[in-house]
Amino acid sequence: FALVFILSENRLAVIPLIAYPLVLGAFLVCRERMTIRVFEHKAKQQNHMVQVVNDAVSNYRLIADFFLRPNIVDNYGRAIDDYHKHEKECARVITNSMYMAPWLTTLLVGAW
Repeated sequence: FALVFILSENRLAVIPLIAYPLVLGAFLVCRERMTIRVFEHKAKQQNHMVQVVNDAVSNYRLIADFFLRPNIVDNYGRAIDDYHKHEKECARVITNSMYMAPWLTTLLVGAW
């Protein structure tokens, strides 16, 4: 119903109403593959980190008997660091995607 009132005031006002969903939809289609890829890498790193913990817990007696705790701690530390790198990448992709709508709104209002 709002479109009827907008068109009665100014026929050119329909241009941003049509352009906004088209541009935003095209952007999301372009970002979809990258977003999925980044989140899959993050999930794999999380699985690896859980596997490291699981191995350490399952083999505790062996680790304690052969004094391998420093090696296990270093291995877990590397797994955590790798996970944080992928988590940071996910946050970057999501932040960039979330800013698209406000940026597009600002551009359309500024151009109008």
